[in-house]
Amino acid sequence: MAVSDLDVGHMPWLGPLSVSQTRLLGCDCFLSTVLLDGHGAPLDAKPGKRLVTAEQRVALIARDKGCSFPGCTCVPAWTDAHHIRHWANGGPTVMNNLVLLCRSHHRLMHRKAEFVGKWEIRIGVDNKPWFIPPPSIDPQQHPRPANTTFKT
Repeated sequence: MAVSDLDVGHMPWLGPLSVSQTRLLGCDCFLSTVLLDGHGAPLDAKPGKRLVTAEQRVALIARDKGCSFPGCTCVPAWTDAHHIRHWANGGPTVMNNLVLLCRSHHRLMHRKAEFVGKWEIRIGVDNKPWFIPPPSIDPQQHPRPANTTFKT
């Protein structure tokens, strides 16, 4: 296999890109580099105030690859950065308190729990989001891993 055959890039809706495709697209775009730790998790980007910085957004996309809610297929462009511990309640704008969610799942996290109960999100030892369903969905509340595969 030649180096030019390796998948070095990824585009929502298109999937993996070869070196030559990545170079071609790179002529006319903004490129970002994300530094990963030994487990493939992004190292914390510069903490922001309430809103995520451009660097944090890039790091979130590298980690979450779109909406993190289990089973969701929304691409990064259709997501919001959600504070796990709400900013209004003292939650910092740092990577271990942020997760990408599509608008529907973002609203679900902010919705009152009167109908089905409230989902919880925690960052696991793997530095990725985990979702804990309400008892009405799973009485044992088994944590569910985030959907962190690239959405196409």
